[in-house]
Amino acid sequence: MNKIILGTLIWACLCVVGLTAQTQEEQSDIEVIVTASRVEEPAEEVPAYVSVITAEDLSGSGQTTLVEALDGLAGIHFRSYSSNAAQAEVSMRGFGENSHGRVLVLVDGRRLNRPDMASINWLEIPVENIERVEVVRGGSSVLYGDNAVAGVINIITKKGVAGFDVAVSGQYGSYNQNQEGVEVSGSSDLLSYSITGEHTTTDGYRDRSAFRSLGVGGSVGLDLERFSSGLSLLYNRIFYEMPGSLTKAEFDADPTQAQPGHDADEALGDYINADLSLSFSPTVQVVLDGKAGYRWRFVRTDFTTYSSYTDLTLQSAALTPKLKLHLPLLNGNDLVVGIDGFYDQADLDSYDNVSRITNANTLETRIRKSTLGLYATDDLQILPVLTASAGLRYELAQISAKTLKTTGTPIDDSKLHQAFVYDFGLLFTPAPEMKLWAGFGTVFRYPFVDEQVSMYGSGTDAFYTDLDPERGYNIEA
Repeated sequence: MNKIILGTLIWACLCVVGLTAQTQEEQSDIEVIVTASRVEEPAEEVPAYVSVITAEDLSGSGQTTLVEALDGLAGIHFRSYSSNAAQAEVSMRGFGENSHGRVLVLVDGRRLNRPDMASINWLEIPVENIERVEVVRGGSSVLYGDNAVAGVINIITKKGVAGFDVAVSGQYGSYNQNQEGVEVSGSSDLLSYSITGEHTTTDGYRDRSAFRSLGVGGSVGLDLERFSSGLSLLYNRIFYEMPGSLTKAEFDADPTQAQPGHDADEALGDYINADLSLSFSPTVQVVLDGKAGYRWRFVRTDFTTYSSYTDLTLQSAALTPKLKLHLPLLNGNDLVVGIDGFYDQADLDSYDNVSRITNANTLETRIRKSTLGLYATDDLQILPVLTASAGLRYELAQISAKTLKTTGTPIDDSKLHQAFVYDFGLLFTPAPEMKLWAGFGTVFRYPFVDEQVSMYGSGTDAFYTDLDPERGYNIEA
């Protein structure tokens, strides 16, 4: 009984601290968010702890990367072995190793997460191209499927504003860090456009931790009375050095040194993103929209220390149509049904020489991941101040792998995963500045493709058919 009382008191204190932190944390002028329900919805009607970072917040803070901005929010943490924002791994809700695999990162609603263990490139989206960032804490597996265990981060890019606008920015700081950016945007009655460019470079705090990034992006949109569409393109090239990790003794002696022997470890990456969105609303009660996206990523990595040289090509395609219906039940009922289709392809070529000359030790691995998910969510407004919500999702994912050349055990295998998740909750809004909610849901995460298959030619390569999706529960109050 004492443990129960103590636990209740701790929970109550945490609730008070959480409410205080949410009240004191950034509150933007954005009244509508889209991440928590995949449709536009007033923030006060969302049963979740949501934070919003606006373009004004970013420009006024002096922060040069999105990692710096997100790291200042409650409950969000980053770590990087190279002090490089591009390689930073995000953590939410207390997850540790590989925590970034349990946080879904989106750009305009399309997933940015890689299918392998590597983190995303946070410099892929120029800060100059960000309109706002919505952060939803807690599980969202019903809405988004894989990776949405601890939270969802949605990066929303800029669209053209009325008239014509040009903005130029520049910063310079310690360790020769500098950033230059330019933005050109505008719109007419029907069309809008935005073009941005950003260059970032630094020598790094540690030896061998320098990086350079160049990103450009553009979007064009068409907005009619019942129909709207948008097309966006992004390109990023990044080069970074990898200083390696330090022992405690090495860190105490000199925290700025690179790991002894790591004198030439580095990587070069090219990233291309293309996204298309369409929305049609024949009546105010019916909205049909869909998004399609393609991502191409090539990363060349030199681990000279270990005589390991790899070329990794990642391709991802997505098609995500959905239908929203507003039904006149009680005080209003919003039903959303959708289909999520994803395809990921990883082609890894591993060499034992920097010239990348094929020999007996060359390893070629091909991995495919195909995902199809069906979901439905429903929000029923029982009373003007009381809303009940429920949702479910069924999803299939097949991971297959094949090694074309190897000195170890050849691989040619596949596994079909399936996941069924659900959630339900209540939202009470007794006053405009207050919302109370409680909810319960189930969550899941598929294995990274390089968890499912060991593929680096170490002589113990294998496809782990016994490895199943990670599953859990999410409780909010």
